[in-house]
Amino acid sequence: PQIVKHSEVQRFYEDEVIFITGATGFLGKVLVEKLLRSCPGIERIYLLIRPKRDLSPRRRFELFLRSACFQRLRQECPSSLNKLVVVDGDIREEKLGLKSGDYERLASDVSMVFHSAATVRFNEPLRNAVKINMEGTKNVLDLCHHIKKMKVSGV
Repeated sequence: PQIVKHSEVQRFYEDEVIFITGATGFLGKVLVEKLLRSCPGIERIYLLIRPKRDLSPRRRFELFLRSACFQRLRQECPSSLNKLVVVDGDIREEKLGLKSGDYERLASDVSMVFHSAATVRFNEPLRNAVKINMEGTKNVLDLCHHIKKMKVSGV
């Protein structure tokens, strides 16, 4: 089905720069795919990706793009995937583990943040769950505090 041109949602995201945590998880993949497919006017989407099990953020991004979730985009609008920019970091670390140049770039460029990084394992040791789910959220909020042109919306 064709997307209605210039819907209210599309206008809201027009020319916006978005920062997403947790993009490699299930919810994150669906979010990224939906944003790219439904809102072609988005300027750029930064994805915070951490190294995991001997895989670099870049390699994890390559695997992310191969996901079945992006099959339709790969076929119908592969150029939309060029809007994705990997930022190496980790929500558990102060300043998200970002290089200072990356932190400053996000603070000046980004206008929206979707924080979907979390541990959802029920058997996660409490110390790890707190580090990821609570301190990670605080670290994302600290970045948001420095974002110069934050756009806020309630749902």
